[in-house]
Amino acid sequence: MNATLFDQDIDLFAGVFHMGKVYEITNPKIKPVPKEIIKGGHKYQMIIRATTKVVEISSGFDNDETNIVPVNSMLQHVGETGRFAITAIVIAVRNPKKIPARNRPVEYNAHNLIVVDKNLEPATLTVWHDQLLQQAAYIEQLLASIPVIHVTRIRASTFAGGCWSTSTYSIIKINSDDPDVQELRHWADKNTSTIEKLRTHIAAAAERSSQENQISNEEEEITIPVKSITEQAEGKTMWIRGRITNVTNSRNFIYSACNVCTKRTTTTVGERFSCTEGSVPHEATSELRFNLHVAFTDESDMTNITLFDQLAEKILKKKANQIFHLSHDELNSFIDDFLHTVNDKLFAVKIVTYKIGGANKQLRWKPKVIEEVSS
Repeated sequence: MNATLFDQDIDLFAGVFHMGKVYEITNPKIKPVPKEIIKGGHKYQMIIRATTKVVEISSGFDNDETNIVPVNSMLQHVGETGRFAITAIVIAVRNPKKIPARNRPVEYNAHNLIVVDKNLEPATLTVWHDQLLQQAAYIEQLLASIPVIHVTRIRASTFAGGCWSTSTYSIIKINSDDPDVQELRHWADKNTSTIEKLRTHIAAAAERSSQENQISNEEEEITIPVKSITEQAEGKTMWIRGRITNVTNSRNFIYSACNVCTKRTTTTVGERFSCTEGSVPHEATSELRFNLHVAFTDESDMTNITLFDQLAEKILKKKANQIFHLSHDELNSFIDDFLHTVNDKLFAVKIVTYKIGGANKQLRWKPKVIEEVSS
């Protein structure tokens, strides 16, 4: 169940809650979660308010500890909703990176940890969320001492051949006194040379992969005909050159959105509201965003491209709030003038391919850069 605080209650309870602690919470407000935003099977949420009493207690519960699984078992648990935990030795920490969302123009910070247990088969644990990212950075400082971690509430996925990911509810314990952590700690101390050899091997493999990817990206970041986009593999970056020939959503290419999670909202622009569209409810302000669909054509074919925010603003040469309040006739005139202006202009668009869907994934592409170029 999510525990949520709003408005002045956030300040009221500042400094009360700490990661890994156990609390007795009295007199919260319990309310159903709207069906359309239920995540992880949680049908109710707890609202902590001024009349709620929160007391830290010494006793805990071990629900998150009951399903400790082998580090390399992620592919066995893909799609399962159980509460999984791993106890692992961290042998490498990759540089933090930004991961683009598949279906939205946002990026998330992530840190990959390479972890093993006694079977010495490495797995990747992707760490999300700010507080956990800080812990990942701290773990990196401890690598020489072979840190042992215990991570709860993790999810399995098939990404990159299989990996674990932390969730909103995950807790990372570093070199704790938990029995399973201490057991693995003693084992690691007795097998230091083996772990160091594995670490060296993984570092060398990562370096080779980095060099190969750099060469591959340099080779593949080429210009291709529009017709060839559907023949490309997932995760490829390339350029296409052509002309914008139409705006296919000229009536609704500006929408009101949460300024935190960018999800659509019906709230009046500029108004403060409590957004429940993301994984965690949050305070937000409604703002205008672009979602411009254009037909992009070269000599080989035509494709549809969605230009979000800065990319749309760049070619429209206006901000969203300058267009939003135009009358119906003014908007029609604006679109006509825009299409007339770009009719004889050539654009280069840098796109990245990705896939969506379940078993039968479909290839999609999204623009990262759009530039006017000479013929």
